[in-house]
Amino acid sequence: MVGFFIKYSVLLILSFLVFLSCSETGVNNGDNAKEILPLKIGNSWNSNIYTYRSSDKDSVRLFDSSVMVVTDKVTLKGEDWFFLEVDGKLTKQVWSNRKDGLWVIAFKDQTLINVDSAKLAIKYPTKLNEIYPITPPSGITVSLNSEVVTLAGTFNCIRYSDIEYASHEFYGVYYFPGIGLIKQERITLIHENPPDTSWIRTILTSYDIK
Repeated sequence: MVGFFIKYSVLLILSFLVFLSCSETGVNNGDNAKEILPLKIGNSWNSNIYTYRSSDKDSVRLFDSSVMVVTDKVTLKGEDWFFLEVDGKLTKQVWSNRKDGLWVIAFKDQTLINVDSAKLAIKYPTKLNEIYPITPPSGITVSLNSEVVTLAGTFNCIRYSDIEYASHEFYGVYYFPGIGLIKQERITLIHENPPDTSWIRTILTSYDIK
């Protein structure tokens, strides 16, 4: 479900210095006071979106900007699930933080949300190289301590990847507990002739956590 976070077709989740101290050989046991994506109505994240090619370091271009806001919630079987809007458009998912991470329910009709269809999106707490089932493919925690410098601050993040792309140096989503999605790097197109790869990068510029 890491792949849920691309703008419009799937959800894009996305000034002080903050750090999370973790050992790359240890376990991130989490902080019960901090959610991997803090879900409270009114929370918002602003991000810039860039495109680039792996063959050309000077090809980075600002493509767009985006804002994500927690707008509403629904209680299903005693559990709160939250709606998100991206650029003013309601996404077709609801989200909830459970004891083992961030869960998501995709829906077509807002009045017919089936809690039994919930799927794990992001594992938290987690440990290095932990593989967890998502559909498709499997997700993996590839780093507990990836530094990301943004306009909103510098964050030492947990980096998650689809297992098939785990060997790529930057691919994946970067989360800081208590703040949320800090950065994502994704392949949009693989070119065969000449060999090249097109990427999209989303990076946090500001946030408001209630």
